[in-house]
Amino acid sequence: MSCNQDEYAKGHLPFEYAPSDPASASNTVSPYLILSNSPEKITSAMLPGTLYKCVIPVSTTQQRIRLYLWHLNDSGGDVHVSVVVSVDSGSATISNVKRQATPPPNSGIFEQGICLAEAQLYGALDPDGTGTTIGTNETILRSYTVAAGKVLGVVLEFDIAASAICSLKFRTGVGTGTGVPGSWGDEVLPRDVVPFHPRGWWPYSAIDVVCGTFDITPNEGSTYHQTLCCKKDGVEQAKFAKQLSDEFGSDNRGEYGVDLSYTVVITCQNASSGTLFAYILALHTNVTPTPTPYFGAASISAWVDRPDRGVPPISWSNPDGSDQNLNIINLTQDGALTVTQSEPKTLIIRLSNGGAATMPFMLFLSKISLNIQP
Repeated sequence: MSCNQDEYAKGHLPFEYAPSDPASASNTVSPYLILSNSPEKITSAMLPGTLYKCVIPVSTTQQRIRLYLWHLNDSGGDVHVSVVVSVDSGSATISNVKRQATPPPNSGIFEQGICLAEAQLYGALDPDGTGTTIGTNETILRSYTVAAGKVLGVVLEFDIAASAICSLKFRTGVGTGTGVPGSWGDEVLPRDVVPFHPRGWWPYSAIDVVCGTFDITPNEGSTYHQTLCCKKDGVEQAKFAKQLSDEFGSDNRGEYGVDLSYTVVITCQNASSGTLFAYILALHTNVTPTPTPYFGAASISAWVDRPDRGVPPISWSNPDGSDQNLNIINLTQDGALTVTQSEPKTLIIRLSNGGAATMPFMLFLSKISLNIQP
């Protein structure tokens, strides 16, 4: 279980920035990802109903699947959101089931989102009971009771292997009873038009992003800093949310359920000693009336490891763009990263995003320490 990490220091920092796309991005071998976040609000008129369904090819070789659920119960009473599974032929075995277990589904939205991000990124999901064998009849794999006005946020992972090549029929359904809500033949409820409420499935859930190089050779009087990997319309967003959207599902602009890894090569010339400071900032694609904050988890490593930490909600302090005073997270609060050799070193920053939040952010590197104001 995660959810108990210290948080990075948050403050404000005024500066000018220039967006820059990363050099490249590619998906890596990882669990398949199923995302059910649309329609985000469950109303009484939807009951019972199917929130999302998809068909995923499976074989006799074991495949790991990650499910990310994020739905708000706006029905006025308790509902049951069920993960319903079957196969189109033969049978399949589901095993090694794990999920984010705390805080409970009825906790606060920020607390729950940060906990999901931490448990996912740090591989700290809890074992969740036993597996099962499924066939052509729909079976409830897991069901969650959600109180009125509360959010259900879940990261669930499991292995699946079939008796022969077939298709997994996956469905998220909602109802007031504890039985299977509806059936596979139900029409899927209309998807939200808001792009931050996505659904779909993808054959990977991790992306490696190459951000280029940053030289920290000390220069007298230099206050040089640089922005790298500005994620607004960045390559990795296009890689995940657009390239496969037509084939597998809708855009996942919040990148819920995705593990992002950003790599920067740090150089220092002439065998001098250079010091690096790293920060992340929130950006937004929806600026009115109230931008959704970014909250999640992060880990930072270079030639030494840094602690895993949660990321408190960060957002523009002035969403209308009237000034450049930004919320910022100091990734190097436990000490700056120092290069004392001329050969390049590698900085790796890993990030994940909680539900009900927007993911765009910027990685900001500097040769000098920038004091952040609470």
